[in-house]
Amino acid sequence: MTPDRVRSALVDSIAELTRSSASRISDGDDLIEDLGVDSMVVVNLLMAIEDKLGVTLPEGSESSLVGARTVGDLSERLIGALEVDGTDAAAAYGSSP
Repeated sequence: MTPDRVRSALVDSIAELTRSSASRISDGDDLIEDLGVDSMVVVNLLMAIEDKLGVTLPEGSESSLVGARTVGDLSERLIGALEVDGTDAAAAYGSSP
């Protein structure tokens, strides 16, 4: 599984749950202010991502996702929680360690 696949599953799930267009969702979008993602949507979002990717988030990883403010931040945290093999999440997003 690649970081791009995780991000794509995240964006597709956000689009479905918020009735938005996936093409209009960017990494800088604020989950609450821009997309209207509330706590109930987050629960459904995590379940949808697990279904799309065919994975189960490791127990307790949800707490590491709670503070995410933007789509990009949540994507990075998901990649970390899923321990995407062979990929440095920071490099994938152009940030330095």
